[in-house]
Amino acid sequence: MAALPSLMWTMVTRSQPAAPRSLRAAIVLVAVLAAALAAAVPARAGTISGQLQAAVDGGSMTAQERSETLAAYRALGKMRGSDWQVMRATVRRLASRDRLQALALSVHSSLTVAARRGDAPVGTRDRARGSAIVVQRMAGSGWWFHPLASAGQLNALAQDRKTSVATLTEAATQLMRLGVPGSRGTRFEYLFAWYGAGPGWISSMPQATLASALARVSERAKDPAWVDKALAAAEPLHWAPPSGTSVPGAGGVDPLLYPQKRQYLVANAEIWSLIGMDELARISQDGRTGRLADRIASRVLRIMPGWADPDRAGWTLYAQGAQAAGEGAASTSYHQLTVQGLRRLCRSREGAWCTWAERFGRDVPASISAAPGRGPALSGAQ
Repeated sequence: MAALPSLMWTMVTRSQPAAPRSLRAAIVLVAVLAAALAAAVPARAGTISGQLQAAVDGGSMTAQERSETLAAYRALGKMRGSDWQVMRATVRRLASRDRLQALALSVHSSLTVAARRGDAPVGTRDRARGSAIVVQRMAGSGWWFHPLASAGQLNALAQDRKTSVATLTEAATQLMRLGVPGSRGTRFEYLFAWYGAGPGWISSMPQATLASALARVSERAKDPAWVDKALAAAEPLHWAPPSGTSVPGAGGVDPLLYPQKRQYLVANAEIWSLIGMDELARISQDGRTGRLADRIASRVLRIMPGWADPDRAGWTLYAQGAQAAGEGAASTSYHQLTVQGLRRLCRSREGAWCTWAERFGRDVPASISAAPGRGPALSGAQ
C-alpha cells in the first residue's frame, strides 16, 4: 500500500498534455487518499516491535522501556531451557493478536526480570530495579507479572504509616500502568497459561485486593481520584466470566480465584475477596460495592461447612466444588491465610464469622500474620 502513492504520482507527472484535466485530478485524489490510508495503518501491525512502538506512540510506555523489552526478548532467545521459549512464544502470540500494545508494560516487567534472574527457583519473586511491580518464576512458563503479589505489596505499603504519601502514590501509579481498561473495569491480567486458560485471564482475589489498596491510597493521599481507580479495579467482580470473575450461587455470589474453573471454590480467595470489597465499600461509601460484599458474605457463610476437612478437625480444605474433588487439605500457609481472613471478618462483621474463626483457628497462633500476596511465594498461580 505504501508504494501506491508514488506510483500514482508518477502516472500524474508523466501524463500527456492531451489527457483530460478531470482524469488527472481524479488520479491525484486517489493518490492522496491512498497516502492517507497507508498512514492510518499502524507500522508493522501484529509484530512485537510494531506493537511496542504503538504503546510508545500512545504514551503507555517510554522509548527506554521499549528498548529494554526488546533487548530482554532477544536475550531470552540465547538462554537454554523451555521456559524462555514459552515466554518468547507468549509475547509473539500477544503481538499477533494485537494484544501486546495493551500489555506492553506487563511484558516489560516480566522479560527484564527474566533476563536478569534467569534460572532462579520456581516460586521466586522479584522486582525490576526501582519498580513496584512483582514478578514470579512460574513452573514451565518463566517469569511473569504477578497481580496478587503486586496488589498485596501495595496494600502493605498503604497500611504502613511509615510509607510516605509520595512513595505510596508512585507505587500505585506504577501498578495502575499495567491495568488494561475496558467497559467492565480495569483488568490486571496473568500472562501465563493456567488451568486451561491462556494468557490474559484475571482473578477475583487480586482485583479485590488491589481495589482495597487503591482505596487506602485515596485515604492516605486525600485524593478521591484513587477511589475511582479502585472501583474500576473491583468492577470485574460484578460480572460473570469471561469479562468478569464472579458467578451466582445459592444465597449469593462466588468471587472466583480461577474464572476458568467455575466449580472450583477456593476458601481463602472468597474470604479475602470479601475483605477487599468490604474495605472498598467502607472507604468509597459506594452502595453497589456494599451490596455485592453482602452477597459474597451471604454465600460464603452458606457454603463454609464445605471447606471443613473431614479428615482433620479444625482444618480447612483448599477448595470445594465439583472441580476440586479429591484435592484434600489446604497447606499450612493457605490454612493460615483463611484463618486470618476469618479473624478479620470476625472483627468487622462479627456473628457467625467469629464461630468459624474459632473453629478453624485452634492451631493457628494469634501472632501469625498473613495477607493475600504477602509472605512466602507459593508454587501455584496464587
